[in-house]
Amino acid sequence: MEFIDRMIVACAHGIGRAGMFLVTLWVRLVFVVICLAVLGVVGMVGMWAFR
Repeated sequence: MEFIDRMIVACAHGIGRAGMFLVTLWVRLVFVVICLAVLGVVGMVGMWAFR
């Protein structure tokens, strides 16, 4: 039983780490996408303003 418990705990830790990694990855991805969108909008407004 103890062996199974250890395996479950190890799996939970692995899933937790992978989950945190994926969450940080998603946050970075969203951050980059938002930055690109803002830059694109600013660039378009600038092009339109300085025509």
